[in-house]
Amino acid sequence: MDERFVQQLQELCPNLSGSKFLLAVSGGKDSRVLLHLFATATLQFDIAHCNFHLRGEASNEDEQFVRALAIQYQCNCYVRAFYAADFAACEGESIEMAARTLRYRWFEDIGQNYDYVVTAHHANDNAETLLLNLCRGCGLKGTTGIPARNGKILRPLLNFTAKEIDAYSADNCLHYRVDQSNRDTRFRRNKIRHEVLPLLSEINPKVIEVFHRNIEILSRQYRFYKQHIQTKITNLCKETPRGIEINLEILSKEDDPLLLLYEILSIYGFGKEIAQQIDNNLDARIAGRHFYSRTHIALQDRGILTIYPLIDKATGYYTIHNPEMLQSLGFAIQYIPYTNREIYERDGNVFYADANKLSFPLLLRHWQPGDIFYPFGMKQRQKLSDFFINQKINVIEKQKVWLLCRGQNIAWVVGHRADNRFKIDSQTKYYYKIKYHGIL
Repeated sequence: MDERFVQQLQELCPNLSGSKFLLAVSGGKDSRVLLHLFATATLQFDIAHCNFHLRGEASNEDEQFVRALAIQYQCNCYVRAFYAADFAACEGESIEMAARTLRYRWFEDIGQNYDYVVTAHHANDNAETLLLNLCRGCGLKGTTGIPARNGKILRPLLNFTAKEIDAYSADNCLHYRVDQSNRDTRFRRNKIRHEVLPLLSEINPKVIEVFHRNIEILSRQYRFYKQHIQTKITNLCKETPRGIEINLEILSKEDDPLLLLYEILSIYGFGKEIAQQIDNNLDARIAGRHFYSRTHIALQDRGILTIYPLIDKATGYYTIHNPEMLQSLGFAIQYIPYTNREIYERDGNVFYADANKLSFPLLLRHWQPGDIFYPFGMKQRQKLSDFFINQKINVIEKQKVWLLCRGQNIAWVVGHRADNRFKIDSQTKYYYKIKYHGIL
């Protein structure tokens, strides 16, 4: 396995002896084998470990184990503590996805001092990813699995199965940590690993090797497909000062307009449903029809589709022109007649505002030093920085807080507190009920 590993790594990294690697080491079997392979090949490496604090004291024991490995292999060890469960709740993601996001953000940051960051993903991980993507629903890209190289990220174990890694670990008497949560089949990946793949192995004992070959073939086909699609997109899309313009009449003459439209729109965060709606009316001379993704607006107007950013890159502001745009960013909004009844909920994710006071357009932006507002129920203004301290919102979390503003005035510290100036009163005829779902 040592020779095959070096050969695979050489293909991914031609300047092997002159490169400096950062190895992602959890302390589990796979990353333990990766570490041993690098040491045996006498390559330059340091190690990085993420402590997600998901398993109590066991997470801290993993960290201590990895620190001891760094001493054993005489390399630098970088450790970063994350509270993945809290981040997942804040972002509205699964814990698995939250941990992945946090891990790769850190790798991107710390990896600037290295030529490559290396993870221990192997062939079984790739097979699991393929099955997960197929179960969720995916296009051709979803069948290409985990890339062996993605920028500075290398995965040199993708050609090796879990059985090969098990055998190598046993042959070299490697000690490693066992994460008991990897047996919990409530997680989809674990269910595929421990229940679905064993069943498929009864049909074909070499199912992992077959999946590996299929992924290689599909990856080549996808690269060919993307080259062809990119040529089409380049010919169809015209850059203008406002944004990207597409002549829908020309698009309608293509063999598969819907496929091309989806490929173009997906670049800007639009889903297949939007592509289908536009495709259904390619020949119609529709005036001023808007569609929204989390980052862009698509305007269908008299045979031209224009795509332009929702967020101002210079300021970092989202300009919200209408309720539909607010909904596209993860908010539910209702316009309701006021009946002089008390309707407030004690929930920071729900905002009630006099519709006459909260008129569009609105701004959605992050906190800035010097921001002030009038917390609901108070007549005095308060610095937002003081509000964060009182609410025990730490430095990291306050950078994620969004502010819904009318002009220069903060109307709602999203997820926390409304501004008193926009409250419903005896003069209110209609009000907005806005609920944030934590998608932005």
